[in-house]
Amino acid sequence: MPSAANQTLVPAGMPFRPAERMMPWLRLGAGIAVILMVMFGIGPLLLHLTWYKEMSRFIEAEGIRSTAIYYTDLETFSNAEFALRQNLEYGPEIRPK
Repeated sequence: MPSAANQTLVPAGMPFRPAERMMPWLRLGAGIAVILMVMFGIGPLLLHLTWYKEMSRFIEAEGIRSTAIYYTDLETFSNAEFALRQNLEYGPEIRPK
């Protein structure tokens, strides 16, 4: 009979096989590696594409804020938003001919 010093105690519900306990950590490591590869590997390579360079030059020349989600600070947008809200709330204005 083996002695108590040689026995390995495993908590209830935990698999004894070390490979199964390491699998979530391996998946986490692989996910982080993929994210880093896209950020620092593939992303910078896209900057050298011809169409991307032309598009970025156009955006810079026209002063377009391409990362803005809502253009709420532009007068044109605020006028369009006001007209849309009025139209939805009160309905379209019907003018007699």
